[in-house]
Amino acid sequence: ATYPQWTFLVAVAKTGSGKTIAYLIPLFDHLSKTTPTPPPPPPSLAKPVGLIVAPVRELALQIHEIATSFATPLGIRW
Repeated sequence: ATYPQWTFLVAVAKTGSGKTIAYLIPLFDHLSKTTPTPPPPPPSLAKPVGLIVAPVRELALQIHEIATSFATPLGIRW
């Protein structure tokens, strides 16, 4: 799916209902279209294409775990 620019996503749901992945779907869509094929560039040339901000470390770890579990099978370098 293609998402138009300046589209905002608001998700409100109970704990454990999938909000984290709902917020990651637009990023994964973008990454799947822009991630270069292997080999990846050297670290000195690599540039970020997305940023996820979390208010606390525990949430950041949860987001990383969920994102990794979905990104790896999709072939997205994470």
